[in-house]
Amino acid sequence: MLAQHGIEMMIKQYDPIDLSIESLNDLKPNYLRLERNLCQDFKKDSTKQHIVKQILLFAETHNIKVIGDSVKNEQDYLAFEMLGFYGTSR
Repeated sequence: MLAQHGIEMMIKQYDPIDLSIESLNDLKPNYLRLERNLCQDFKKDSTKQHIVKQILLFAETHNIKVIGDSVKNEQDYLAFEMLGFYGTSR
């Protein structure tokens, strides 16, 4: 309905604990900015890596652009770039 009027939607501070991936299907956002906690120390935490990869797979199939939030570590930044994030904030 919003898209018919040229309106795009972003969900900020997304964490699948607060809002399930399945719920995103109903909301149909254009952009998804991940919760800062999911982005910090990403390369050191295999649980975060698994969660983020699942989010990216869902986003890819539903045409949602994913943005990393507050990525301070260069290794994390490069990892997000390699995974195909739409963008990252530092």
